[in-house]
Amino acid sequence: MKSKLSKRKIDVVIIGAGGHGREVAAYIEDMKQNDVFLNLLGFIDENKKAGSCGVSKILGGLEALRKEISNPKQGKSLYYITALGDAKVRKKIVEKVEGLGKILPITISHQSTRIFHDVKIGKGTCLAPGSIVTTHVRIGRHVIVNIKATISHDCVLKDYVTVSPGVTICGNVKIGEGAFIGAGATIKEGVSIGKWSVIGAGAMVINNIPDGVTAVGVPARIIKEN
Repeated sequence: MKSKLSKRKIDVVIIGAGGHGREVAAYIEDMKQNDVFLNLLGFIDENKKAGSCGVSKILGGLEALRKEISNPKQGKSLYYITALGDAKVRKKIVEKVEGLGKILPITISHQSTRIFHDVKIGKGTCLAPGSIVTTHVRIGRHVIVNIKATISHDCVLKDYVTVSPGVTICGNVKIGEGAFIGAGATIKEGVSIGKWSVIGAGAMVINNIPDGVTAVGVPARIIKEN
């Protein structure tokens, strides 16, 4: 399914200049070759110095973003996408960015993503290349769906969920706010995963997982409270 973003130029900044941020920048560059044009102004990162970074540049921290918003040359809406792997940090940064006003979250769906029938996706969510979302799926705000992840029918992913590369989420799965699903994990049909829980890489989840725990292995077993 092609992205629904129009061909008009849309100015966007990426919050976070780490590895995932550079990946998102690469997605945006690739999307320019197709039916959208996102004009990447640069990265916003409180922990890195201004300067070149991958295909773009680091503008600075939130103060630099504030200046960009107030720049009279801007003259139009400015958008942002978060690219922070830590969901708790992501949520805190979103709250700070939204407090600045005059900047809007944008949903990015790479042109190789397949999105089928009756799918609703919240603002600020990023769907990476090769990801698949089937039918009657609900995905919240500021969710990361990484490369070649699959989300099957009737699933619900709450805000700030992170789905790592190669994850398989079977039908009727419910994933709570801020949960992290590690690379290559499989979530059995009908399972619920609690908010802010962590599922280890390669895990096979066949039973419900409560809030705020870490579960690993095949089958997945809880090893600690977070």
